[in-house]
Amino acid sequence: MLWFRGTLDCARSQFYLDAEQFAWQLRDIHDHGFNAISLAETTVPSLRRALEIAHDVGFAGVVIQPPYPRGLRREDVRDFDAVCYVSDEIDQRGPSWFASHRENARAAEALGLPTMISLVRERFISRLSTLGLGPPPDLVSVYLPSNIDFFKAAAVFTEMPRRAALYYWMASMEKPNVHRVLAGFYLWRSQAAGISPYCYQHLPRFPFLPYDDFDEWEPGSTVGTGDGPLKDQLATHPAQRGSVPTLQWEGLGEGLTDLRYLATVEHLLEQSRECRDAAVDQARARAECHLRAISKALPLSPVQIADDVSAEPYAHLDARDYARFRRMLADDAMALSRAVAATPRGREATAPTC
Repeated sequence: MLWFRGTLDCARSQFYLDAEQFAWQLRDIHDHGFNAISLAETTVPSLRRALEIAHDVGFAGVVIQPPYPRGLRREDVRDFDAVCYVSDEIDQRGPSWFASHRENARAAEALGLPTMISLVRERFISRLSTLGLGPPPDLVSVYLPSNIDFFKAAAVFTEMPRRAALYYWMASMEKPNVHRVLAGFYLWRSQAAGISPYCYQHLPRFPFLPYDDFDEWEPGSTVGTGDGPLKDQLATHPAQRGSVPTLQWEGLGEGLTDLRYLATVEHLLEQSRECRDAAVDQARARAECHLRAISKALPLSPVQIADDVSAEPYAHLDARDYARFRRMLADDAMALSRAVAATPRGREATAPTC
């Protein structure tokens, strides 16, 4: 999923979009490979309109941000895999945010919808009940730079209790290959439930400008373990019609495309194991060898994400390597597909029916 702050509510001038611009931005997000977004509408009519646009674009999932619209019913989101966002980094924000967490959790329970929270550190999950914050949420999104060891351990020790854990990072970083790796190869390696980078566009408050990196954004705002002021949180920049893309935005799209290639090869490998054929066995062995090589080249740790110096996730890899990995996956997908299709079982599966 991708965090999305645009709204159809004209009273919220910082984030307001007319219906045409709203739909354009959602299409841009969907075209780059995301299948879920957050929505922050404050009234039922505007949320219904936003959901209608999201449905027409092709989104399957939505995360409803608080405060939830008064009068919202579960039937209003029946066409979506909907989740209620309950709290944002309460382990960093502290007790002053606990009351809103409890209130949002009760509202989500009344709606009968799953819940989601974001945390700077995953281990805070174990403290929720002792702090009177209720049971663990259905989804937890954790700040990846602070939780690399958690995902490394979860991938190695498969007996660890597995929650539906996503990870997020700041999509405004001007590091295209970091975004590509985190949205694709790293997600595949970590076996996380998904990603939730922040965000498409979080425009600065008036009179500050989204094209000025040296003015204020949201005074007092920080992210993760950082204490310093943040630059404008923009994966793309606003325009009168549409958005102006950035290299990091295209990096996110490339990463999600890499993920599709990986998923395709794994699906074809699963199909190939049902075939008894020398050519299939050869194609399968080659594809499995390539996956192992890619996995070895992309360790879960160490990886550079929010480093102030390095713009690359791995010092030993660059854009040419990620392109080479994709070519390997594409070749393996074609070889597996052709080998399986040439077997009696494959011909039977692809035969036309009357």
